[in-house]
Amino acid sequence: MAEGATFLAQNGVETTGPEFGKAPPVAAAIIVLLAIGLFLLIRSMNKHLARLPETFEREHPEPDQAVDEGTDRAAVETDTSQ
Repeated sequence: MAEGATFLAQNGVETTGPEFGKAPPVAAAIIVLLAIGLFLLIRSMNKHLARLPETFEREHPEPDQAVDEGTDRAAVETDTSQ
């Protein structure tokens, strides 16, 4: 059994050859580009959020847009027979 484990350990992944070491620089470049893109997206979102008003309520709502407190619009039946 020890001979089989030794044989498997000897036939591991080869760390030499023409393709060894080519993927990591490309992967590192992609990760760096994704990190830069994420940084720019977060910065842009923070700028947009800073421009939003504190509240979206109107200062002087029109009479048809004023809502009384306690009105449940979902429970109001609408006339759809027209």
